[in-house]
Amino acid sequence: TLLVTEQCDQLCVMCSQPPKASHNDFFRPFFDACLLAPREAVIGISGGEPLLHKARLLDFLFVVHLNRPDLHFHVLTNAQHLEEADVDFLRQLDQSKITWGVPVYASSAEIHDRIVGKVGAYATLQSGLTLLAKAGARIELRTVVLRSNLGALGALARTIATRFPYCTVWAIMQLE
Repeated sequence: TLLVTEQCDQLCVMCSQPPKASHNDFFRPFFDACLLAPREAVIGISGGEPLLHKARLLDFLFVVHLNRPDLHFHVLTNAQHLEEADVDFLRQLDQSKITWGVPVYASSAEIHDRIVGKVGAYATLQSGLTLLAKAGARIELRTVVLRSNLGALGALARTIATRFPYCTVWAIMQLE
């Protein structure tokens, strides 16, 4: 897994890695590392929030795939920084080789936003998931079970089944 940034725009209650204000850009050495990876390797992309450096990240994925089309990526992101203009570029990436791991903690904006420490995050998340789906992305939803969202899991399951049927995996976990 490549830790592309320690910056994040959320402050999740269960996060073991509080965000940092500064960013060290290691995309070039990460590119070199990808060239040395075993065939068909799955490489994690994590942070903080990798899409805070969206242009660098998407360019990185594109260039790595040009040089190593056998590699697969699992990108952990809160999907807060995608825009309609990104869809065409995302479609240029081989989405069959990328899984976008996106946390969702409840179908209630109040609960989700409280867990991530950011008002409006749930609404932006819905938009980000829609844009990923439009780009043909493989999406894995990730839910950490907490006391604050345990009672809302049934409603979240119904929401995922009806509003996010394009998501391929729902990972329910106790710790992230």
